[in-house]
Amino acid sequence: MGSDGGWFDYAGSGRIQSVRHVSPRWLRHTYGRRGFFRTVDLNALGWLAALAPGVAVGIGIAIVTDTPVALTAPLGALASWVVALGLDTRRHRRMGVSVQADGLTRAQLESVVNRLAARGIDATLAERADPERADSNSEGSFWIESTVRHVDAVQAELDRARHGHLD
Repeated sequence: MGSDGGWFDYAGSGRIQSVRHVSPRWLRHTYGRRGFFRTVDLNALGWLAALAPGVAVGIGIAIVTDTPVALTAPLGALASWVVALGLDTRRHRRMGVSVQADGLTRAQLESVVNRLAARGIDATLAERADPERADSNSEGSFWIESTVRHVDAVQAELDRARHGHLD
């Protein structure tokens, strides 16, 4: 799944991640994390590289302000961790995702994509060959490609279309 990057391992090299059944939001936020981050796994050297700048700033603040290092160094490390977590979350939300769109016609799916575009959500319709079907003339599976940030909106629009709530 990941490649050994020395200090850290990337979660995946591909742009598209398949989502067949979207789990509840509260479960995705905890289940999707490996350690503290969603897109990288840090080893000891990676954690050192991530936290050392904050510790160094904390030590510098301790020297300049005559504050105990035992207070400022951990606060600096915490600040570094918060920044790294924010950057990781931002990167994760921009990752590409494909949501399988079974049970709808191409016209309905194009309508879903148009409604998403009207809301400012970048989504595209993709058709992929279905390897389980022996007939080469049959249609493949339809997918809507977007970002992790917008997967809930894509799923909601697909559900609206499946239940006949087309405008």
